[in-house]
Amino acid sequence: MNDIDDTNPLEFYDKTPLMEVWIRDADQFGIPYRVQKGLMFITALGMRVSYQAKSLEDWIGFTNKMSEKIRMKSPHIAEGEGLDYDSKNITELLTELAKRFFGDEFTPRRYAPANLYAGQTFQIEGQPYNIQDGGWYWEGKSKLPDCLCEEMWKMADWDEVMTSLCDQIGENIQMNLEGAYLAGFLYFEKQHRMDKEATQQITQLVSGILPPKFMWFRHLMNFDPKTAGQGNPMQKVLDCFLVGIPEEAPLLYRLVTFLSDQLHYDAPGQKNQPIWDSSLLHFACVVLSQRNWFTSDAVSHFSDYGAAPPDGAKSDCQGIRELIKYINEQEWVTPDHCKSLEVAFAAVAWQIENRYGYSISDDSENLTNADAWTRRACILYVSTLNTIIDPEWNCFE
Repeated sequence: MNDIDDTNPLEFYDKTPLMEVWIRDADQFGIPYRVQKGLMFITALGMRVSYQAKSLEDWIGFTNKMSEKIRMKSPHIAEGEGLDYDSKNITELLTELAKRFFGDEFTPRRYAPANLYAGQTFQIEGQPYNIQDGGWYWEGKSKLPDCLCEEMWKMADWDEVMTSLCDQIGENIQMNLEGAYLAGFLYFEKQHRMDKEATQQITQLVSGILPPKFMWFRHLMNFDPKTAGQGNPMQKVLDCFLVGIPEEAPLLYRLVTFLSDQLHYDAPGQKNQPIWDSSLLHFACVVLSQRNWFTSDAVSHFSDYGAAPPDGAKSDCQGIRELIKYINEQEWVTPDHCKSLEVAFAAVAWQIENRYGYSISDDSENLTNADAWTRRACILYVSTLNTIIDPEWNCFE
């Protein structure tokens, strides 16, 4: 994907090594360029609250991984950089997001014009969210998906909302990806000066609800370019889908990733290409047909070693009881024994839609790679949980 499709020719830049990884992964994920710009903007915006810098040097060193235009000298972003974006439209979008999600708990400061030439403002009470001279405001006209509300919790809904938000933010940025990145920092500073609490509330919201396909692009900031560039993109989405699981239930994480690797690879580094090329329906059928991979020996090996044990090593099933307890605490219900592939598929499709909101039953959906990988992650995770609780749940021949 061309990074300068809708960019001023004067904005050509030398990409940092980590920016090159970011762009490569975004293209492999199938993320449209306009969505990439919006994602880059909110990534920078979110870093102002998600990254706890030890010092100014630490902060500059971390943020200039993506742009060498961030510097120690003040101003840290040179004048004239990162300014070609529509602040008004972006503010309305972010205010709508917060107002519709938080409801009455979102209470930004309210301003009205006093003297436009002097740039003065004064605070007023009881005014609607349509004051457009500063702070956070929204005219009340919805631009984000209908699923956005205070009760929204399913991953698919957040996926839809954040994809729409990034797309519309990107539409209001007339710069390349580096410009969008710089704009995110500058926008935070502008809004933070006017309303510290509401700005932090919105920033924490947008950085905390990223779907798996977007989450990776914040996580890669924690790695050097070589490390971030390693690994296959499906695994990156799966790891973000499983965020928190390695710490809470490391055995569960190892089992899910083991099943994924067993299906996607014939040997280390050697892809099972038919599986990579398969449709979502076919992939689900392959996963649901796996019945012999989960045994007491396999569980004990993963529990103690995280991989096949050394030759001659012995192991007990340490950890499996704790894992079953952990799964039950998530109020997980495993289907009754499924006597056919069709019954097993219907059961898993219902589990995924009921818990995550995604459909795996329609191959006609025009999914990006990352959207398909997110659904694959759901299938792998749900099937693994079912198998841990009842290894005979998919007992069809």
